[in-house]
Amino acid sequence: MAVCQSKNSRKACPAKQHWNSHSSDLVTAYEKFNAPPHRYKESSPRKSTHKLGKIVITLSTIIGGVGIMSALAIFAITYWKLYSKSKEVHCVLRSHNLEYIHDIGPDQIFLSNTSTAFTEKQEPPAKSFTLEELKLSSKNFCSENLIKAGGSGVVYRGVLPDGMPVAIKRFSGITDQGHEEFQNEIRLLQNGHSSAHVMQLLGYCSEQNERLLVYELMSHGSLLDYLKGGRQRLPAVILDWKTRISIALDSARGLRVADFRLSKLIPLCEDSHVVTRVIGTFGYLAPDYSITGKLTAKVDVYSFGVVLLELLSGQNILFLSEGGTTEFLVHWAKPLLKDKKMRRLVIDPGLREDCPPKATELMAGLILSCLELDPDRRPLMVTVESILTIIADIPTVKAKVINKNQ
Repeated sequence: MAVCQSKNSRKACPAKQHWNSHSSDLVTAYEKFNAPPHRYKESSPRKSTHKLGKIVITLSTIIGGVGIMSALAIFAITYWKLYSKSKEVHCVLRSHNLEYIHDIGPDQIFLSNTSTAFTEKQEPPAKSFTLEELKLSSKNFCSENLIKAGGSGVVYRGVLPDGMPVAIKRFSGITDQGHEEFQNEIRLLQNGHSSAHVMQLLGYCSEQNERLLVYELMSHGSLLDYLKGGRQRLPAVILDWKTRISIALDSARGLRVADFRLSKLIPLCEDSHVVTRVIGTFGYLAPDYSITGKLTAKVDVYSFGVVLLELLSGQNILFLSEGGTTEFLVHWAKPLLKDKKMRRLVIDPGLREDCPPKATELMAGLILSCLELDPDRRPLMVTVESILTIIADIPTVKAKVINKNQ
């Protein structure tokens, strides 16, 4: 048994060291065993807080990841829509060998929520008027209420008993079987072609040999009245390039294209029993409608292309050429629009000095696309609106000169 007597030798004594280490362990064990319970409860909140922290971090990571993925998905969808629209615009322009397609990028293509063109709208059922009611509203179809006369009938201004101004179209030359077809065409007008671009059909009258339609009245007249081909155009009224493009763009966004005619009921000649389908004011409806009899969005695009051509040329759908012959605007203009050297001949002479060449190029391509014989090759109306938006942003020649002088 080893004994360490000196004080200085305690630290060096192996027995002491061995005892001290064991006694230290025993003391620690004793303290742990006899410690009051509350000392061990202190570690529980720490563990709970640590676990809660992990849950919060995990949830934050998941939520953050979902948010980032959602943002990326929205960005991808938006970019895809813009890219698709840009690709369609480029396709429309490239199909006519236009020079300025490199200037148009996805950032210039606008997907307008207000572009509800050619989407069906719910109309109230057309009212059946008596002939006497319409005679009273138009003062017995007197000449002072005459709006215009055409091959299929005469349009009069009228006022309904509730004070609402209306346009009353009175058909002429109705065939014997006209009543049933007239009813069918009313259903077609109201249900099959209820779009923002067609005047609202308010009612009709079918009594004896009389066939009449009642429309909302466009009080400011038709576009033709403000172009040089219009019979009622005032000399003081001049539509410049910017105004015409604004009209086109507003029309594409929802203004209504008037004068949709029921020519199906009118015979080609007095001795003929052969009738045509709905052709609108001659030349406005697409050739494919005469084959299929179906009014579609692409039929509307064709009609809108004719309106754009009228805006560009300032001519009526039928006009007298310089040689004194009657020309059909679409047949006359299409070959000229395809020829870059001859294209300016289509432009209204009053616009040629003000119309920017780039805008003319884009407008020519847009019109030719809208007037494609194959409906599948015509653009969607939202594409038409996008291209018109680009055209509207191009400064006119006069504006460029003013900016340079400043």
